Amino acid sequence: MQAGSQTTTMTTAESQVRRFYSDWKDCINQLATEPAAGLAYFNDPPDVGIFDLMTTAIEGEKFIEHWWQVAPFFANATIEFQDVKVHAGDTVAFVTMLQHYQGMDGNGNPFNFRYRVTDGLQKIDGRWRIVHEHISFPIDLETQKADLLSER
Repeated sequence: MQAGSQTTTMTTAESQVRRFYSDWKDCINQLATEPAAGLAYFNDPPDVGIFDLMTTAIEGEKFIEHWWQVAPFFANATIEFQDVKVHAGDTVAFVTMLQHYQGMDGNGNPFNFRYRVTDGLQKIDGRWRIVHEHISFPIDLETQKADLLSER
Protein backbone atom coordinates (compact mmCIF):
# COMPACT_ATOMS: atom_id res chain seq x y z
CA MET A 1 0.00 0.00 0.00
CA GLN A 2 1.31 3.45 -0.87
CA ALA A 3 1.66 6.16 1.73
CA GLY A 4 -1.54 8.13 2.03
CA SER A 5 -3.75 5.49 0.41
CA GLN A 6 -6.39 3.69 2.38
CA THR A 7 -8.00 0.36 1.87
CA THR A 8 -11.54 0.17 3.11
CA THR A 9 -13.59 -2.96 3.27
CA MET A 10 -17.28 -3.08 3.85
CA THR A 11 -18.19 -4.63 7.17
CA THR A 12 -20.78 -7.37 7.38
CA ALA A 13 -23.14 -4.96 9.15
CA GLU A 14 -22.71 -2.29 6.46
CA SER A 15 -23.33 -4.88 3.75
CA GLN A 16 -26.49 -6.05 5.54
CA VAL A 17 -27.77 -2.48 5.92
CA ARG A 18 -27.09 -1.71 2.25
CA ARG A 19 -29.04 -4.85 1.30
CA PHE A 20 -31.85 -3.74 3.64
CA TYR A 21 -32.08 -0.42 1.72
CA SER A 22 -32.00 -2.12 -1.66
CA ASP A 23 -34.92 -4.29 -0.54
CA TRP A 24 -36.66 -1.29 1.08
CA LYS A 25 -36.46 0.73 -2.16
CA ASP A 26 -37.92 -2.21 -4.11
CA CYS A 27 -40.69 -2.54 -1.52
CA ILE A 28 -41.55 1.18 -1.68
CA ASN A 29 -41.84 0.97 -5.46
CA GLN A 30 -44.38 -1.86 -5.05
CA LEU A 31 -46.47 -0.43 -2.19
CA ALA A 32 -49.40 0.20 -4.53
CA THR A 33 -50.13 -3.53 -4.51
CA GLU A 34 -48.92 -4.42 -1.01
CA PRO A 35 -48.97 -1.39 1.33
CA ALA A 36 -48.71 -3.52 4.48
CA ALA A 37 -45.34 -4.89 3.29
CA GLY A 38 -43.66 -1.57 4.13
CA LEU A 39 -44.38 -1.94 7.83
CA ALA A 40 -41.88 -4.83 8.05
CA TYR A 41 -39.01 -2.36 7.58
CA PHE A 42 -39.87 -0.44 10.75
CA ASN A 43 -39.68 -1.49 14.36
CA ASP A 44 -42.91 -2.33 16.13
CA PRO A 45 -44.67 0.27 18.23
CA PRO A 46 -44.10 1.61 20.77
CA ASP A 47 -40.40 1.72 19.80
CA VAL A 48 -40.57 3.57 16.49
CA GLY A 49 -40.63 7.27 15.67
CA ILE A 50 -40.61 9.49 12.60
CA PHE A 51 -40.26 13.15 11.72
CA ASP A 52 -42.10 13.20 8.39
CA LEU A 53 -42.50 15.93 5.76
CA MET A 54 -46.24 16.25 6.21
CA THR A 55 -46.75 16.33 9.95
CA THR A 56 -45.24 16.66 13.39
CA ALA A 57 -43.29 13.96 15.20
CA ILE A 58 -45.04 10.60 15.25
CA GLU A 59 -44.23 7.88 17.75
CA GLY A 60 -45.47 4.50 18.81
CA GLU A 61 -48.95 3.36 17.83
CA LYS A 62 -49.61 6.61 15.94
CA PHE A 63 -46.97 5.48 13.44
CA ILE A 64 -49.27 2.68 12.20
CA GLU A 65 -52.13 5.15 11.69
CA HIS A 66 -49.76 7.52 9.86
CA TRP A 67 -48.49 4.67 7.65
CA TRP A 68 -52.01 3.94 6.40
CA GLN A 69 -52.46 7.63 5.59
CA VAL A 70 -49.23 7.94 3.57
CA ALA A 71 -49.01 4.51 1.90
CA PRO A 72 -51.55 5.44 -0.85
CA PHE A 73 -49.20 8.23 -2.00
CA PHE A 74 -46.81 5.55 -3.27
CA ALA A 75 -49.43 4.08 -5.64
CA ASN A 76 -48.38 5.92 -8.82
CA ALA A 77 -44.82 6.88 -7.96
CA THR A 78 -41.24 5.71 -7.94
CA ILE A 79 -38.45 6.43 -5.52
CA GLU A 80 -34.70 6.44 -5.91
CA PHE A 81 -32.12 6.51 -3.11
CA GLN A 82 -29.13 8.73 -3.85
CA ASP A 83 -25.84 9.43 -2.07
CA VAL A 84 -26.48 6.69 0.53
CA LYS A 85 -24.02 6.73 3.43
CA VAL A 86 -24.06 3.88 5.95
CA HIS A 87 -22.44 3.89 9.38
CA ALA A 88 -23.03 0.51 10.98
CA GLY A 89 -21.98 -1.39 14.07
CA ASP A 90 -23.02 -4.90 15.02
CA THR A 91 -26.52 -3.94 16.21
CA VAL A 92 -26.98 -0.21 15.57
CA ALA A 93 -26.63 1.85 12.38
CA PHE A 94 -27.51 5.21 10.94
CA VAL A 95 -27.98 6.01 7.28
CA THR A 96 -28.18 9.31 5.43
CA MET A 97 -29.34 9.84 1.86
CA LEU A 98 -31.33 11.89 -0.59
CA GLN A 99 -34.54 10.33 -1.84
CA HIS A 100 -35.91 11.34 -5.22
CA TYR A 101 -39.65 10.75 -5.36
CA GLN A 102 -41.79 11.37 -8.43
CA GLY A 103 -45.11 10.32 -9.86
CA MET A 104 -48.77 11.32 -9.90
CA ASP A 105 -50.84 12.23 -6.86
CA GLY A 106 -54.36 10.92 -6.25
CA ASN A 107 -55.80 13.73 -8.39
CA GLY A 108 -53.57 12.92 -11.38
CA ASN A 109 -51.21 15.85 -10.81
CA PRO A 110 -47.51 15.16 -11.41
CA PHE A 111 -45.02 15.69 -8.59
CA ASN A 112 -41.25 15.55 -8.43
CA PHE A 113 -39.18 16.26 -5.34
CA ARG A 114 -35.99 15.35 -3.55
CA TYR A 115 -35.59 15.36 0.22
CA ARG A 116 -33.11 14.38 2.92
CA VAL A 117 -33.47 11.28 5.05
CA THR A 118 -31.62 10.17 8.16
CA ASP A 119 -32.57 6.78 9.58
CA GLY A 120 -31.56 5.15 12.82
CA LEU A 121 -31.64 1.35 12.66
CA GLN A 122 -31.33 -1.42 15.20
CA LYS A 123 -30.80 -5.11 14.63
CA ILE A 124 -33.69 -6.80 16.43
CA ASP A 125 -34.13 -10.57 16.48
CA GLY A 126 -31.53 -10.83 13.70
CA ARG A 127 -33.23 -8.28 11.39
CA TRP A 128 -32.42 -4.65 10.73
CA ARG A 129 -35.37 -2.35 11.45
CA ILE A 130 -35.81 1.41 11.22
CA VAL A 131 -36.42 2.70 14.75
CA HIS A 132 -36.30 6.39 13.90
CA GLU A 133 -36.60 8.30 10.64
CA HIS A 134 -36.14 12.01 9.98
CA ILE A 135 -37.24 13.40 6.61
CA SER A 136 -36.80 17.04 5.60
CA PHE A 137 -36.45 19.50 2.76
CA PRO A 138 -33.59 22.00 2.87
CA ILE A 139 -34.83 25.54 3.35
CA ASP A 140 -33.63 28.53 1.34
CA LEU A 141 -33.10 31.00 4.18
CA GLU A 142 -33.41 33.99 1.88
CA THR A 143 -36.87 33.07 0.58
CA GLN A 144 -37.84 30.94 3.61
CA LYS A 145 -39.18 28.31 1.21
CA ALA A 146 -38.42 24.62 0.92
CA ASP A 147 -36.10 23.59 -1.91
CA LEU A 148 -38.11 20.67 -3.34
CA LEU A 149 -35.46 19.62 -5.88
CA SER A 150 -32.30 20.20 -3.88
CA GLU A 151 -29.35 17.98 -4.63
CA ARG A 152 -27.73 18.65 -1.27
